[in-house]
Amino acid sequence: MIKEIDRCRICGGKTLRPVIDLGSQYIASIFAGDGVMDELQQRYPLDVVRCADPGGCGLVQLRHSVSPRVLYSHYGYLSGINEAMRANLRDIVSKVEQRSTLKPGDIVVDIGCNDGTLLMFYETGGIDRLGFDPAENVVFSAREKGLEPLADAVFLQEGGMDPVIRAQESVGPLDDGARPGGRGRQPAAPSAGGAVSRRRRAAHPR
Repeated sequence: MIKEIDRCRICGGKTLRPVIDLGSQYIASIFAGDGVMDELQQRYPLDVVRCADPGGCGLVQLRHSVSPRVLYSHYGYLSGINEAMRANLRDIVSKVEQRSTLKPGDIVVDIGCNDGTLLMFYETGGIDRLGFDPAENVVFSAREKGLEPLADAVFLQEGGMDPVIRAQESVGPLDDGARPGGRGRQPAAPSAGGAVSRRRRAAHPR
């Protein structure tokens, strides 16, 4: 249910330097009560470390990983219900469309798409919108918008596709999926037609 990492989540560096230990905290956005699984009513370590390996990436990350079954079984937040968040996501999309030369047939990918709010802000006609989110209890809202979000990561074929990839608050829960030799693959640096936006906030991983 909880695992301590021994190397960087991104580059695999083995030197993790302590930054701050906030003790044990409840999972964010959960209101305890009837119908909430026992695992969501307990605290988990919130210990922040930094990759300090020589030649490492310097990523600030959490020392412990909580099981995705716990993190995403009862996700308590929808992007679309908060006007400040909608404005922020609209601004991200606007900047991406300004920097990218999107055209009909292109694909935009949102890793951690939640209810699909960001994907629906794209104004370029004829694009394909692809979202990933493991929280089944929130993606129903994305489906109501006509999207078909996926719960599992897939590989984008190299060649013939120049995707715009956006990942917000998506690195925290990763164990080894983003580094070479892991279960997944870190997206390459975007080409002229692609853009990557990554944002983080201080919170227990969700």
